[in-house]
Amino acid sequence: MFEQTKEQVEIIFAKAKVEVWTERLRDGECTYQEFMDAFEQGEEQ
Repeated sequence: MFEQTKEQVEIIFAKAKVEVWTERLRDGECTYQEFMDAFEQGEEQ
């Protein structure tokens, strides 16, 4: 079974989100501002 704390799980998801958004930015699917906004509002969700 998983022996991960809530913090570890959140870090894993945060890293995955960074990778997804970095690919979008690199592929020109979003602007740099959209990239930044995704992480600023990500704190609240």
